[in-house]
Amino acid sequence: MNILGAAFLVTILNFVSRILGFVRDAVIANRFGATGVTDAYMIAYNLPYALEAVLGMALASVVIPIVMGYVLQNNKRRAWELVTTMLQIVFVSLTAVTLLSVIFAPQLVHLMAPSFSGETLALTVKLTRIIFPSLIFMSIGMLLTGVLNANKHFILPAFAPALTNIIIIGAVICFGASFKMNGLAFATLIGYVGFLAVQLFGLKNIGFKFYSKIRWNDPEIIGIIVAVFPMSLTIAVNQILLMINRMFASGLAEGSITSLDYANRVMQLPMGIFVASIVTILFPSFAEFVKKQDWLKFADILSQGLGVVTLLILPISAGFMILSVPLIGALYERGAFSSLQTLATASAFMYFSLGLWAIAVNMIITRAFYAMQNLKTPVILGFVYIIISVCLSFILIPLMGSSGLALANTIAAYINMLQLFIILLQKVPGLSVRKFLPTVFKVLLAVTIMSAAIIPLTFYLEKLLGSATLQRLITIVIVGIVGLLVYGIIIYLLKVEEIKWFLNIFKQRKSKNV
Repeated sequence: MNILGAAFLVTILNFVSRILGFVRDAVIANRFGATGVTDAYMIAYNLPYALEAVLGMALASVVIPIVMGYVLQNNKRRAWELVTTMLQIVFVSLTAVTLLSVIFAPQLVHLMAPSFSGETLALTVKLTRIIFPSLIFMSIGMLLTGVLNANKHFILPAFAPALTNIIIIGAVICFGASFKMNGLAFATLIGYVGFLAVQLFGLKNIGFKFYSKIRWNDPEIIGIIVAVFPMSLTIAVNQILLMINRMFASGLAEGSITSLDYANRVMQLPMGIFVASIVTILFPSFAEFVKKQDWLKFADILSQGLGVVTLLILPISAGFMILSVPLIGALYERGAFSSLQTLATASAFMYFSLGLWAIAVNMIITRAFYAMQNLKTPVILGFVYIIISVCLSFILIPLMGSSGLALANTIAAYINMLQLFIILLQKVPGLSVRKFLPTVFKVLLAVTIMSAAIIPLTFYLEKLLGSATLQRLITIVIVGIVGLLVYGIIIYLLKVEEIKWFLNIFKQRKSKNV
């Protein structure tokens, strides 16, 4: 399969995996609603997932370039020695972490959800002990994903998350009524066993050989372990913020943790599809211009990237806010998930969506810092971001409940964006707000006109069609088409330059791959 074919198939698999993630959430919501029971599952599930998201991603980010270097040198023996040593270290260390977490699960749950008590606390502890071993399978699976990708094998790693979701969906549908939340917990564990197992088949295709000797004193292994620590800090900020949100939400109404998690996952969809793709395209250029010390081109492509993200994300943000109730209702409101739970989730989703642009811009700016080999600034400002969000949460939660947490995150994200950009202005010669501010103003004007057109249309269709799932989907499609047409026309009339650049960069990338 050629590069374009593989890239297309991987994109499709990633999209399918994300859709299956929503199907999984919808099936769980249908069976269990948004209650103290689902809050218990969310805490138990996210404890190992948060650790894996940080450690697994950091390991993969550090190991991939090293493995790829040896593969390009046709020195696979050295690559496999490093990989098998890291696999053994990861297995031994995470097995120890898992055993300690299972033993001290009550204390761990109390730390993450301090307001849990009674049956909810007991259930969370039980589910944590069932799910936590998935940390081992998730982390080793992430490391294998990196190894396979370094060897240009993309299909199985892209399929693995989809398989996890399929296993969980099947278990809830087939056994949810009988085994209830215990069954969901075991299905989650089995799902991540599948995540690892499916990638083991790919190792044979790359000629992988396992070396049993652990080379503890290997300088490269020591270097990898040392490098993982600062990389983990840069990745940890978002996971720490999500854990703090759950800690606050544990003291609110039942189902608050579930509502916040569902809302955040829907909000993250355009980040995973659009912004991640743009970052993938921009980052190699950032690194190239930094290496050449060509700061004018670096500033130019950074400004254009910010403009493209603004062009894409601001209308999505507005659309999500306007369609928050029909969108959340269409995804989740059925079975045990009530209309009141839809309203609570939609409210949090609306305030999360308000911060979409800031989060997207931050993704671009932090990659610029990474390209400049500056991890310190994003890490420090990331923890400032957390502190600001926590302080705002104390103020907003008494006024707005769980929605106050979402709004606190959003305000903190905008402050973090401004801080990062101001520092970047000082470090990059030739970078100026004047390079992309015209695009921001034009897009804001277009989004304002679009919103003025679709807000009354949304209210009219909701009143006309009602709140059943199919009718809500019809409302979303009609409003989405009208909004896209209005926005597209205004953007065309305002002659936003980033449209041309956005199309050209993908054409250039395609021509290079061909």
